[in-house]
Amino acid sequence: MGMDNDTYKLVVIVGSVREGRFGPVVASWVAEQAGIHGGFDVDGVDLAEIDIPLSLPAASPKIAGDGYPRPAGMGALTSALEGADAFIVVTPEYNHSYPASLKAAID
Repeated sequence: MGMDNDTYKLVVIVGSVREGRFGPVVASWVAEQAGIHGGFDVDGVDLAEIDIPLSLPAASPKIAGDGYPRPAGMGALTSALEGADAFIVVTPEYNHSYPASLKAAID
């Protein structure tokens, strides 16, 4: 659990990286509401601030196991997410789906 036994660590993720996006405004509101609730230690992750690779290693993590070559630029994202108890993803709809930045982060 988060900071103490009564709170959970919640990470609010902004899934869009486009210029002029509205996601940070929505994510800020969501984080504020979670803070008002009082049961969450809230952190934010903006994918526009993460070096998300356009391609991933050819080897599957299932096959490579601990030897899976994770992209160096993803270290900050991994660190931000690994201790979370819950996530909220704030993302726009692009072509009836979600943005490539979010797909790459999930992968």
